[in-house]
Amino acid sequence: SKVVARVADYQMVPNNNETELASAIANFGLVPVGIDASQSSFQFYTSGIYYDPRCDKVRADHSLILVGYGSQGPNRDFY
Repeated sequence: SKVVARVADYQMVPNNNETELASAIANFGLVPVGIDASQSSFQFYTSGIYYDPRCDKVRADHSLILVGYGSQGPNRDFY
């Protein structure tokens, strides 16, 4: 098969460190992350900022690519 991309380098972002995560997005663009997708709220998610307090911060069973971050009002930051 044809090679379409090569990984030249990578850096780890510390777990649960939103400042480092925002810095990685700002400096590198796309950032792959793992999340707990076992909640039915995630399985039926359609749009907007996703939040479910039952999500397990240790158990990651789904991969996503973060493409940006911002805020939608007080205490409504998103990645």
